[in-house]
Amino acid sequence: MQCMADASYVVNGTAVISEALWNPVAKENNLLRGKIADLWTTAKDSIYNERQRPAEKVTSHCTAGQVARGEVPFENYAGNGIADVLAKIAARFSAIPKEEGEHAENIKTLAFLMSVRVAIIEAKVQKSLEEEQLDWEVKLASNPILMRQAVASVQGSLKQNGHDLVHVGVNRTRCRNCHKT
Repeated sequence: MQCMADASYVVNGTAVISEALWNPVAKENNLLRGKIADLWTTAKDSIYNERQRPAEKVTSHCTAGQVARGEVPFENYAGNGIADVLAKIAARFSAIPKEEGEHAENIKTLAFLMSVRVAIIEAKVQKSLEEEQLDWEVKLASNPILMRQAVASVQGSLKQNGHDLVHVGVNRTRCRNCHKT
């Protein structure tokens, strides 16, 4: 199967993945560790299993006039138009409702303000302890089970709102559905 794309990063990315499959010196350029690693992994699997070749570049936003003049093949024009329409439909279905987005931003803001307050308290305590020549260190919660329950509760709430979090790196998560980190 031949994949055609009007985005250079897709064409270049599939070429890098394809080369890395046969050339041990080639690198996959962090594609398999980025924000859309799941999509690049699917592309890698398809290329590896020979179901698809690296993507071929096509002209984006081409016109019927370009087709009439023979500058762009009709298949590229039609395929690109269909892909643009499908992308708009997918964007509409995957958009987070305004209310949920505002709620998430409010929670994010509150979490930030709480962390700032905790940092200020820690700094003041550290300063007073240094003045008294005492050692001070931050300790983990005394009951890690409660921490796990709290994390599970937050993840459950997110899941009820249509989000499915996966770890994508140290202290980083991404939603499988909306792809936000």
